[in-house]
Amino acid sequence: MKVDWTDNATGEFGYAVLVSSNGGTTYNLAANLPANTQTATISGLLSGISYMVQVVAVDLAATSSPLIGTQSTLPPANVLT
Repeated sequence: MKVDWTDNATGEFGYAVLVSSNGGTTYNLAANLPANTQTATISGLLSGISYMVQVVAVDLAATSSPLIGTQSTLPPANVLT
């Protein structure tokens, strides 16, 4: 899954990309990215699942408020059994 955002942060150390497969109850770290990054690719996701993604800017003191989005992965097409 490709995630894009606008880098509006100033003085950030980088970005943390977090992903949830349970409606946002818990999140797992998908990527730590350097400052000024504006895209991430999350791999290892399962087909047919709805994922919530958070992107937060990180600095020495804290993290920003998260940018939150939801994306569903598609099941494979033309599966023969």
